[in-house]
Amino acid sequence: MPDPLMYDMLRGLSAYQKEKNEAPKEEEESSEKALDASIRREVDLLISELNPDHNQFLSRQQMRKKLEMEIREAIDCHELGQHIKAAISLLEHEGRHHIDESDHGNLMQEIENLRMHMKSIDVAHIDKEMLKAALNFSESGQASILQIGVAKFIEERFPESLSIFAFLSTIASEDPDYWYRLGLAAQKCENYELALSAYGATANLAPEFVGARIFSAQCNLICNQRDMAMVQLNVAKDLLKTSILDEEWRQHVTDIENLITYADLTHRR
Repeated sequence: MPDPLMYDMLRGLSAYQKEKNEAPKEEEESSEKALDASIRREVDLLISELNPDHNQFLSRQQMRKKLEMEIREAIDCHELGQHIKAAISLLEHEGRHHIDESDHGNLMQEIENLRMHMKSIDVAHIDKEMLKAALNFSESGQASILQIGVAKFIEERFPESLSIFAFLSTIASEDPDYWYRLGLAAQKCENYELALSAYGATANLAPEFVGARIFSAQCNLICNQRDMAMVQLNVAKDLLKTSILDEEWRQHVTDIENLITYADLTHRR
């Protein structure tokens, strides 16, 4: 059963509540299995990096369950649903300023197809496959949405950019680039919880991408999560050892290390 909030935002309904009494499937989708494995790896990393005395009242098993729950809640990103209507309205009314008229016309047709598809779905029997079919935007449609989102980011209209990248992350949740851009926009909006969720999804989909780790560490520091910042920073440093990247990324790591050192010194005084 998909998130009811997500369904409502797409179809324009009021909040819909339904008891989750469906029997679990015998076999999970391969993507879900991969996500489970990725979450377990992330939890193992966090446990190994955190100070053993970080929470003396939690056993290792309790800590594992707590971390897994936190990561899953972050990846679910229920907040994304709140941006869908805003994104569609923006694409309709301002999209033509950033893409060709023909591309905008094609995009509007895809959005209309989405609306018609959602209206045809029986809310009592909606499932993941139905929702996935409704969100089946073409590659050219996604490219148009991306172009509009980037334009809004360059214009420093970060809330609008955030909504568009939230929409893209919803219709193509397997693309780490959309999640990463969502994180950047959310960070600019000082929505650090959403930014960390988006960077977490990016890291799970593209573990080798150092940017998600570095900006996660920045958000962790802003949120006074020093230990989590160190975890992400250490992963970034390991990635930099085996990657040929711009000096800018290495400077980011140095800057964060300096900030952590300064924070530690300040805390000891």
